Amino acid sequence: MSVDLLLVEDEALDVELIGDALRHAGVEPILRCVDDEPGFRAALALKRPDAILADWTLPRFSGARALEIALQEVPEVPFLFVSGTIAEHTALEALHRGAVDYVFKNQLEKLASAVLRAIGEAREHRALATSEERYRRLFQTAKDGILILAADSGQILEANPYLGELIGCDPRDLIGKQLWEIGSLIDKERAIHLFSELQERGYIRYEDLPLRGRDGSLKEVEFVSNTYLLGDQEVIQCNIRDISERRVAERLAEAHQQETLRSLQDMVAALVALSESRDPYTVGHQARVADLATALAVELGLAAEQIEGIRISALVHDIGKFAIPAEILTKPTTLKKEEMALVRTHVQVGVEVLRPIHFPWPVAEAVLHHHERLDGSGYPQGLQGDAISLGGRLLAVADTVEAMATHRPYRFSQGLEAALATIEAGRGSLYDPAAVDACLRLFRQKGYQLPGPEPRP
Repeated sequence: MSVDLLLVEDEALDVELIGDALRHAGVEPILRCVDDEPGFRAALALKRPDAILADWTLPRFSGARALEIALQEVPEVPFLFVSGTIAEHTALEALHRGAVDYVFKNQLEKLASAVLRAIGEAREHRALATSEERYRRLFQTAKDGILILAADSGQILEANPYLGELIGCDPRDLIGKQLWEIGSLIDKERAIHLFSELQERGYIRYEDLPLRGRDGSLKEVEFVSNTYLLGDQEVIQCNIRDISERRVAERLAEAHQQETLRSLQDMVAALVALSESRDPYTVGHQARVADLATALAVELGLAAEQIEGIRISALVHDIGKFAIPAEILTKPTTLKKEEMALVRTHVQVGVEVLRPIHFPWPVAEAVLHHHERLDGSGYPQGLQGDAISLGGRLLAVADTVEAMATHRPYRFSQGLEAALATIEAGRGSLYDPAAVDACLRLFRQKGYQLPGPEPRP
């Protein structure tokens, strides 16, 4: 290890002995030697050493004077006495004045460890001082309000300037008060409760404790608090961020989203009305499928956003039938093969209608898949298993049950029990098992009924 040492020493032999002792201990010293005050000051000005080693007495200088100058000019540099003439009580006095250690010249084997220890401690001290200075600057200039509290009592130990700006007071006026005594806190009882929770958990974040400024304005803030040790004392740091503007933006965004959703819902309602106007026998079919598909999604524990996507998809799942001739849709007899092929094109037509609409859910995909079956026997793509979207799998069950349980132009209703038996028989082969199980629970255990005219049992 290489160290830069400034020696206050006038004896060349002692300089050589000091160098040898350090090198013998594995230290590679860069030694700069001075023996008077002007030389000492010049050496300090030229370059700050890692440590200063000084003899106690010199003909034109003294170690005591060197220590005095060093403490003024470079207080962060460790100062050690290396002397053969210093008395122990004098050495102790020197330590009291600011020296970090002393080594007698007849015990130079101790020098390397003393020097390395002093340099290491000085570096740690400088690093700590730098860290503390950085923290202090952040504390003073932060654009969040910061409170430091005693963890046991909630008493305010420090408050930064921005907190004063936030609530309109001198932060010094807060020192010594407890957190819930800040006059700007609207809900004192809530603050006390949250402080107790913070003591138990050591960390808490909440946004439901607004502040009132001195001018009466309400400020929505975010509190982020955590507990840590500051020296021997456990403290709590509360960072308080004004989120009023963010909340305004969030409310505007939410209102816009709701308005967009209402527009989509109105568009869907218009499309459904247009579709059903050409097929009076299936009026309400899409609404009933939507009701059942929504119930299935709820029963399966899907998120609210997913549930709404399933509902919208079900409402338009047959929208492509507008392209099918009305005489085929309303034909009172069984459809011919070529007529059935034409009816099946409603899936792809529906997708083409819906694809340009920017739904926040995979509506077109669900519509495309609602006639697919797990074993690949469905249409239009013959998809199998997980290749079929969740929306498509739920719609397949809901559409099948509704279609069988209600009347069609070419047949009477086959009845609800027949419909349930059909999906039960196709569980795992044609229909998603979880969707089938949820449907059976709804009808057989939870009393669910399709809306509209009572289906035949």
